[in-house]
Amino acid sequence: MAFFSSAIYTIPSDSLWIGAWKNPKDFDKILPEDLTERTGCEVLLKKVGANHFKGATGVKTCKSSLRGASYATSEVEITKGKIVSWDRGFDSDGNHVWGAEKAGYVFDEIEN
Repeated sequence: MAFFSSAIYTIPSDSLWIGAWKNPKDFDKILPEDLTERTGCEVLLKKVGANHFKGATGVKTCKSSLRGASYATSEVEITKGKIVSWDRGFDSDGNHVWGAEKAGYVFDEIEN
């Protein structure tokens, strides 16, 4: 069974990039050596069917301090034409502190 890893990276001075999507060319200034991989935050995806992949982060492996969290989790499902991504943060006692509560965000392919 094949596995794929989806890594997560951070950029330096990330708050300076808020809203930068308005000027996509600005991202050309970021070089691969400027990025830092967030160890433990990668999503390991496994092929579970034709055009169907599922995966998640490890248990409590992705450290996070966002909005009072001590760790974050990501669950991802990819099918033809759709990605479901469920990212959540938890405090040290395992209480949910940010992210969707009941299910992940659905990204449907838009056909042109």
